[in-house]
Amino acid sequence: MDLVRARETLLSIREQLEWFLFGIRPAINLALVALVTRVKYSTREGKAYGAGHMFFNDVPGQGKSDLLSKLAVSISAKYTRENGTPDLRPSDLLGFHMYDRVNNRYHWIDGKLATNIFFFDEISRATPKTQSASLSAMEERELIETHIDSEKGAVVSVPRLLYPVDGDPRNRLFFWMIAAQNPIEQEGTYLLPEAQLDRFTYSAVIGYPDRREEKRLLREPMMDKRIERCVSLSDILDVAELSLEAIELTDSAEEYAERLVENSRPGCERKYAHDPALLGLVDRYVAVGMSTRSMFHFLAAARAYAFTELLGLWQADDTKFDQSRLHNDKPYKITVEHIQTIVPHVMGHRLFLVAGAEAAGYSRNRIVREIIKNTRVET
Repeated sequence: MDLVRARETLLSIREQLEWFLFGIRPAINLALVALVTRVKYSTREGKAYGAGHMFFNDVPGQGKSDLLSKLAVSISAKYTRENGTPDLRPSDLLGFHMYDRVNNRYHWIDGKLATNIFFFDEISRATPKTQSASLSAMEERELIETHIDSEKGAVVSVPRLLYPVDGDPRNRLFFWMIAAQNPIEQEGTYLLPEAQLDRFTYSAVIGYPDRREEKRLLREPMMDKRIERCVSLSDILDVAELSLEAIELTDSAEEYAERLVENSRPGCERKYAHDPALLGLVDRYVAVGMSTRSMFHFLAAARAYAFTELLGLWQADDTKFDQSRLHNDKPYKITVEHIQTIVPHVMGHRLFLVAGAEAAGYSRNRIVREIIKNTRVET
């Protein structure tokens, strides 16, 4: 896999998705960035890299399910979707044992999490116990299976990997979780706690399309369109691994990311701020800032965004892309601009505000903008 083929791979996926979904190119691009993000996790098999999990805090009916299901078909990945309800049980996600009377034994039945791409829609409508069932899948990608061993006559606990049981063994290492929460209807729901939100690399809002694209949606028959497989999941893994080789994290970029994280935390010394008084709003309105774990997600997201920017994914006109950029032997460096562009998607959902912050006019997005504006860049 080289840069030219990596660009062709991602553009072919986007072309298919835009043939079906109109007016949401930024959301499609961010989904592709998350797809090739390489976040380091610890598993029983050792260190492993996984995709950047996404969290949508968006109103219903904006195309999230269509985007993810069509994306899964395009990359030949196994896809499952679950809608959060109060009666949804953890075993529905994790799996359960079913007794076989004929053979006098228990068989394991995989849950919805035994997949490559899992979309947990309306996650806030599920109970906290069911919500937390996905934590092991997002981090360690395993669950602890407890059952009665008839031969030993005792209860035993065995770790079970949540990978799909079929397909290429290499593809079984890929797990990407996306969750959606309705920000409007909150009665009878359970908003995600800080510990679980911190496990999502990205947050996103699709929003409404413009008037022209919405008219196009109404006029073109969508039911007649079919998405075809254009690449394999192995191709996506190759592209993601290439991003680790092609992108260089410089000391200055890492230092700037660390300054942003430090300035998001209340009670920290503002020695990296243009005006410490301006960042006093963090102490007044932010209860919890970015964690140490979020730094790994932050730098992985910056690398993935820089990689897709190198491939021209964010360029408005693909015909004007300079192909010579793909034939440079030197690694492409992460810049301050890359970090500033991706930080709203990485920091916004990790800031937890005090009561009354939004009533005072300070939303998460506004505080993120203030942190970016007032964090000094090393020269």
